Amino acid sequence: ADDLKPGASLYGAHLIGASTNGWLIDEPGFYNVQAAVDVGGEIVVSNILRLFVAPPVVAAESKLAPDYFTEDVGRVIAFEGAPALETATDTLREVAEQLPDSAAARHAEVALSAPLLTDFKRLDADGDRADMAIATTKAKVSEGVAAQSKALLDKPDAAAETMGHIDYFGALERLFQAMKDSGDTKGADKVLQSSVTTMKKRGVLPSVIAATQRKLDK
Repeated sequence: ADDLKPGASLYGAHLIGASTNGWLIDEPGFYNVQAAVDVGGEIVVSNILRLFVAPPVVAAESKLAPDYFTEDVGRVIAFEGAPALETATDTLREVAEQLPDSAAARHAEVALSAPLLTDFKRLDADGDRADMAIATTKAKVSEGVAAQSKALLDKPDAAAETMGHIDYFGALERLFQAMKDSGDTKGADKVLQSSVTTMKKRGVLPSVIAATQRKLDK
C-alpha cells in the first residue's frame, strides 16, 4: 500500500453499532467512541465521539426491542443479510412493517433484500454429518431490486444519513451491478444517476462523484 502523505486522509467506514458477534450499542444512554490504530508499535487514538441513544418513544419500539437487540439480529445487520438466521430475519420483517419510517427499518429492509440480488449458498446440516451439503438459493433479482429501490431510493437523504455515505453508495453500486447483469441497463443507469445526484447534494468527495459519473457516461 502507498504511504499516507502529510495532510492526506483515508476515506473509510466501520459499523460500530453491531458486529458479527451481535450488538455493541443496545441500550439508551451516552457512549464514547474512539478509533485506534497501531503505527509502528505506537497506538494512536482519535478524538472522542460522544453519542446519545434515545429511549423508545412509541409502544411498538419498546415491544420489539427485546427481539431486536439479540445477537443474531446484530449479525444479520452486520452481514447485510443472513437468511439462515430465520428468527432474526422474521424480527427484521416486523421492524420494517411496524416502524416503516424509522432508521432501523431502513437497515432491516437492506438486510432483508440484499441476499435476493445474488445466488446465496447455505449449509444444509439437518441430518447426519455425512449428509451435510452446500445448497444454493437462486437469486430473485426483480424482487430484490424492488425492495432495495424502496429502501435506498424512495428517501435517499434519510437512507444516506442513517447508513453513512460509504455504505449507502456502496449499496447503490451493488444494486446497479445486479440490474445491469440482469439486463436492465436503463434501470441500472437510473440508479447511478440517482447516486450522482445525491452525492452532489450531500457534498461527497469530488473524486468519488467523478468516478461514478464516468461509469454512468460509459
